[in-house]
Amino acid sequence: MFFPTKKKLHLCVVTFVLAIVCIINVKSKYFAINISSTSSDGYTFCLMTFNVNAIDTISFTSAVQDSLLAEIKRQKPDIVCFQDLSFENLKQIKTQLDSIYGPCDILTGDNQLWRLRFYSHFPLRNFSRHFCEGSIDTLDLDSLELEEYHHMKLQMPIMSAEFEIKPGKWITLFSGHLRSSAYSTARRSMSKDSHWWEGIPLYYRNYEVGKRIRDYQARNVRRFIDEARAEGKTVIMAGDLNDWCGSTTLNTLMGEGDDALKDAWWEGGNGFGFTYQGWHLRLRLDHILYSDGLELQDVKVIDSDLSDHRPLVAKFKVK
Repeated sequence: MFFPTKKKLHLCVVTFVLAIVCIINVKSKYFAINISSTSSDGYTFCLMTFNVNAIDTISFTSAVQDSLLAEIKRQKPDIVCFQDLSFENLKQIKTQLDSIYGPCDILTGDNQLWRLRFYSHFPLRNFSRHFCEGSIDTLDLDSLELEEYHHMKLQMPIMSAEFEIKPGKWITLFSGHLRSSAYSTARRSMSKDSHWWEGIPLYYRNYEVGKRIRDYQARNVRRFIDEARAEGKTVIMAGDLNDWCGSTTLNTLMGEGDDALKDAWWEGGNGFGFTYQGWHLRLRLDHILYSDGLELQDVKVIDSDLSDHRPLVAKFKVK
């Protein structure tokens, strides 16, 4: 009778575990591995999405402004999608942004548009704000969850615009900030001396409520994407989507079949590629999803401490 040696047994166990991890990773798209290189031949353009987390004017200091503008000049994105950049803070850097991209006609003081901005030197048309339709079932939420729900149900705006990335070639860009699970809200409700694990029940409660709203938003955004794809448009969805690959939210946004979107980091990144770095968490919550008609050339996460999020930058070639 044959008995495997300890080394062979260990090798079999390690191989089995690695196989399971790889299968889970393919499903969750948690750790990206890409070794193939792409050619930059042909016309390319660069897109950056960044949750600046600049709602108040106190933290948006001159040093932060200078660093943000320096990063934009360094990366040279053709299109920038800002999230959480208040109108008051935008006015502080508008002159400098205009000097880089030219005047942006869509910037107004409309409170409905204050958190999301596009900047680009490409011609722009059909700038729109989209609203979600339908309601969210709240029957099984307890009183505390209902309180959190009413606090978090204020929808972050979903914007879109069409950009002429080269003569006669337009892309439809959606940018959004889907509902957060409010990690920071949970943490701030705890005492300063509390350990992070004491907040796990709060995190979980906020995640469950946030996920419910996020999935509802994702279904609506996917409807907008399907409408654009039905018209034959090339689509990009970028922004702080507040969920990770493999989640219901991301799966809904990416879709299936011929109109499915690809995740830029999974297609061309390496490693975890985390974009959120707040409250001891390291998560990939910011994404750039794209449709056929574009070929990914490069994608990277910029190491930056300007916000609790890090900028995500992707370069595409027009097929």
